[in-house]
Amino acid sequence: MQYGNTLLRTLLTGLLLAAMLTCTREVGVIHFEQQESGTLRLTHQVISLEILPSTRIVVRYRSDDGEELSLVTTDPDHSPATHLPTIDGQAVDQFVLQPESVRFETVRDMHGEGKGLTVRAQAQGPRNSLIEKVLQINLYERYPDAAIVNTSYLVLEADAPLRLDEVTSDAFRLDRRRVAPGEEAYDFWGFFGYGKIVPGSHGHRRANVLPVTADLQLRNDSELISGVPLMDIWAPEMGMAIASVEKRAHIIKMPAAVDEEGLVNISLLQQPRQTLSAGDSYTALETAIIVHKLDYATPLMRYASLMADRGITPKPCPQFGYDPFWCNWGYKRDWQLSHGLDRLEAFQELGIKSVTVDDGWFDNFGDWEVSLAKFPDGERQFIEWVDRFHENGLRAVIWWVPGIAGPELARQHPDWLVLDAEGNPVPSHWRNALMLCPTVPEVLHFHEDLTEKFITEYGFDGFKLDGIYVAPRCYNPGHNHNSPDDSYAAYEDIFRVIYKRVKELKPKGDFILGQCPCGALASPYYLQWGNRPVTADPPHMTISTRYRVKTYKALLGPTACVDNDFHERYNDYFPVEVGCGGLVTTKYTVLSDYEYGQFKKWYGLYNQHRLSSGEYLQLYDVGHDTPETYAVRKGESYYYTFLKPGINGPEGVPWFEHEVEQRAEMLRRFEHKLGELPLWQGKVELRGLENRLYTAYNIESGETLGSVHGPTGDLEITFRDHLIIRLDPG
Repeated sequence: MQYGNTLLRTLLTGLLLAAMLTCTREVGVIHFEQQESGTLRLTHQVISLEILPSTRIVVRYRSDDGEELSLVTTDPDHSPATHLPTIDGQAVDQFVLQPESVRFETVRDMHGEGKGLTVRAQAQGPRNSLIEKVLQINLYERYPDAAIVNTSYLVLEADAPLRLDEVTSDAFRLDRRRVAPGEEAYDFWGFFGYGKIVPGSHGHRRANVLPVTADLQLRNDSELISGVPLMDIWAPEMGMAIASVEKRAHIIKMPAAVDEEGLVNISLLQQPRQTLSAGDSYTALETAIIVHKLDYATPLMRYASLMADRGITPKPCPQFGYDPFWCNWGYKRDWQLSHGLDRLEAFQELGIKSVTVDDGWFDNFGDWEVSLAKFPDGERQFIEWVDRFHENGLRAVIWWVPGIAGPELARQHPDWLVLDAEGNPVPSHWRNALMLCPTVPEVLHFHEDLTEKFITEYGFDGFKLDGIYVAPRCYNPGHNHNSPDDSYAAYEDIFRVIYKRVKELKPKGDFILGQCPCGALASPYYLQWGNRPVTADPPHMTISTRYRVKTYKALLGPTACVDNDFHERYNDYFPVEVGCGGLVTTKYTVLSDYEYGQFKKWYGLYNQHRLSSGEYLQLYDVGHDTPETYAVRKGESYYYTFLKPGINGPEGVPWFEHEVEQRAEMLRRFEHKLGELPLWQGKVELRGLENRLYTAYNIESGETLGSVHGPTGDLEITFRDHLIIRLDPG
């Protein structure tokens, strides 16, 4: 009977819509059409959406030549509804659009002026229920490539309370063959905001930019790790991204999987675990759908603009933050007070102008009291030691982990702790510490006081905040949460109070707030309260380092300072760090003469060209352009870095932390193998130039490579592992 009612409603709706004259309305560049077939068509300059009578959505990319491309397949027998709830274990996806509900009207909000399409649809659910979906899609004049989507569900009828298990938003099946016949259906690259666990590593180490393979099965769970609530699937012809644009962090999943037919399935998924009765409603995530050309950085830039409209804005890094720095973590926790002060001449030669005091300055992890083992005279000696760096012209940054409690802090303030559903304190992700609940005002005051102590009493010039991921759900009854998820959303508040307190103490902005979610991407919700993100021990370092630099430049702006997290282990990292626009950093302990020569060469190139503070240009696709290319503009000059695909340099090179002779032998072999790499030779396209003549040269050798004329020039090049060229006018 339920199937019959749904079928009858579908037929009636089709007849009603077929009887209507095609309705077309256009305002500026935003166009709406209500077709006789019942399909609603909403278009902007770049994005176009078709809302079918089933409320499934087809998303199209409108190219410069007027061609409309789409990756989306909407076969109703195999594709879920684009937005649907799962109630009592049943996916409610047979929605039928109510034609009389269609509204197209002007909207004005934080994104500016635009047009909004609102429709209502109904479907039968379990327990003789009738569910209404309200779908609103907004297009804005300022954003020709993006749509903002709001969805809510209302229980119109129900015999008994319903369990709302899941709510799916922006569910799409993508098929490369729709834009490139003859290719595999899954032949894409993808950006996955919460990433894929790298085999053989701890669960925090995630790869975020990957080629899509036939066995792709990603949970992409924000409850477990930090990251960006955006997923992008792209090919050379076009790309399509979906994202949550909520003002506060939500616990969501972004599953991505290749199905039996080879199509890529993506969606945003919530698990409310709520009970709804007749008359109750639920509002799903506010999302964005973005279409684009080139790679994942393009939709990330659009996402950043949308979030900036919502008050989530990047903070500037001071100029000294772009200077190379040395960190004593090369010695792990066994560093001595002489370390750093024993290499001042080398620091001067390399242009290193600050030091980071890493793990080991305290006794109890999470209590943040000065170690009496290292500093027998306590805080006075610690302060005098920090002053010595300042006296020698060096800035000093202190390492610590916010949001956790060591044994003494937990003993003094058990009421501050996150409790799980069984009432037990939740351990932090590492070592002997417990999680603090960021909704507790005293927890925020504690971080403000600690910040003031580090800056005013200890004299530090900033922080490296490490091991920062997410706050777990909190079930502590003393915290009076509306939902256990409140703690998760409030995690950013810890970083907010830290940033604001430092800014009060240093109003000129001359401080560093580095953020390092070790192994993962930082969340934009707390990233807004820092000014120097860290590539954070990425897997496959020579690959992920450059992808993460690109990610943060897209999110925070083209001149953002991105800390490369001292990846100087092999000679091949230096070209990646220097050429791709990251900050060159180090934690070296002892260097051979050969290594020191390499440091002088690459630190000299970094300090001469300073690509980290140049304007990062989004001109190339890291997944499909060959060779892999990165572009930076610095003044009137343009820099292009070319890298061989995959890991740079010979793969599988071992590293000997303190064995100088073994390391020297390894590096000699490395240099020899570099000469055996296959030669890449051919013509490259230099994009984004001014309409003028340029001379190109190799920044390492100084060799002149020829001349090109903008705005796009072709240049013959040859390289094995990498090549960094500079183009000067004339």
